[in-house]
Amino acid sequence: MAFAKLTGPSRRHRAVTATWFALLLAVGCARWHSGGKFELPPLQGAPGSVAMEIRFVEFPFGQPDLNAPLWAQIDEQQLPPEVRKRLDANGFRAGVVGGQIPAALERRLAPQEEAQEAPADPNEVDVRKKPAVWGSFKQWRLGDPFKVIVAGEKERLPQLTVLIRDDEGEVQGETFKQVQGYFEGKAFAEPDGRVRLELVPQVEHGEAQPQYAHSRDGIYQVEYSPPHEIYQALAFAAKLLPGQTLVLGGVLDRPGSLGYQYFTEEFSGRLTQKLILIRLVGGATPDAAALPTEAAVAD
Repeated sequence: MAFAKLTGPSRRHRAVTATWFALLLAVGCARWHSGGKFELPPLQGAPGSVAMEIRFVEFPFGQPDLNAPLWAQIDEQQLPPEVRKRLDANGFRAGVVGGQIPAALERRLAPQEEAQEAPADPNEVDVRKKPAVWGSFKQWRLGDPFKVIVAGEKERLPQLTVLIRDDEGEVQGETFKQVQGYFEGKAFAEPDGRVRLELVPQVEHGEAQPQYAHSRDGIYQVEYSPPHEIYQALAFAAKLLPGQTLVLGGVLDRPGSLGYQYFTEEFSGRLTQKLILIRLVGGATPDAAALPTEAAVAD
């Protein structure tokens, strides 16, 4: 079966509400603490929303303790076998950890003082430079799309060649310019109290163009945004309880694949890789039953 790649308009994302600013003040210091356990503050977000903490962890390419030994401690079984196989073929890994994170990852999350290299030109500032661990708290409305930018987050990549492998093992390649790679996500309340997080890899590229789309009330809307490729065949989902974390990473022996391009980066002649941690800080708000579930949105 050949993979279907969709193209379509990008979507606007909702602004954070005033309620969320108060929430940020309450949880701003809630992080992964020593001992590998989460300390979860009491949360009361905006109605029909979910709160998550996103962390990006960057480290030298192939660092032993953050590759095979780490993934041995991450539950990848939440994803069906056929989904895991398809993701692996295209350079992606995904799994869930509970409130206690693996020790190697805990050490990397701990505050570190990094040696600063003197720039060749003291008047030159490289805007791409970033710390080894960075991220933020986010609040998203249930059922609404959001972005987790993975590649080209500060500055779009000038060019990117992506290889996609279908279920028959056939590989197709495509080269894009002025690229930003991201996951488009949606969160849904589950009847058992968990939150279902759905993610779809996408690539935005080129110059802004007029895009036409239906609004929820059926009226055509025109937005100017760059074209983007939607890799729906590589979509996946995980169900999280408060305190659990979805870990996303790449497969190192799939050079050129979409996942490899997402999770590796060459900077100043040094190859690095990264992980993304998406932690569910609090469950869906109390009135979420009256708001979109996965089934309601599908209908």
